[in-house]
Amino acid sequence: MIITFDGTSGSGKGTIASSIAKSLNFAYLDTGKLYRAFAYLVLSQDLLKSFEDNAKCIAEQIDPELLNLECLYSEEVAAIASKIAKLSNVRSSLIDMQRSFVKNNKNVVLDGRDTGSVICPNADCKFYIDAKVEVRAERRLAQLKEKGISEKGLADILSDLQQRDLNDKNRKIAPLIVPFGAVEIDNTNVSKEEVIKKILELIDIKQ
Repeated sequence: MIITFDGTSGSGKGTIASSIAKSLNFAYLDTGKLYRAFAYLVLSQDLLKSFEDNAKCIAEQIDPELLNLECLYSEEVAAIASKIAKLSNVRSSLIDMQRSFVKNNKNVVLDGRDTGSVICPNADCKFYIDAKVEVRAERRLAQLKEKGISEKGLADILSDLQQRDLNDKNRKIAPLIVPFGAVEIDNTNVSKEEVIKKILELIDIKQ
């Protein structure tokens, strides 16, 4: 079974998706982390001017240890990740990794920006998670503080999220959309526990 979660940045889709995967004992992949890891490698290796020509080599350096680094959540890394995700060379170098993950696991949960529209358009269950941008900014600030990363204030984070929404929804390649057949969930005023309960019920019906 393949379950996908797409949605806006800071909407809580990652937390929700990982909780669903844990509840069902499914393999889980946060596809956004791949782009953050790619961005981190570009920054740390000073490859901003040449990474497009070396996208495949950079992607091959991504491993589980790198994906667990807390610094991937920094706003600098996130901003670069949003920009490079628009580039065809970067996307093609990471799409293969995502599809291999699905192929190598019987039951999977994926979350990201195009998991239900591009990576797994034939997924068994698709969900699109969203919330008002002001609420997402508050959640992101709390998340960064919890991780010990508080580089910016609320106003700056709000501005970054608004710009990221524009980038994600208007890029020419694999823009952020509500995938065909996806269940849309706005969790602005709904608790994480309520959302997870509702999703598990819907998956149970599908099964």
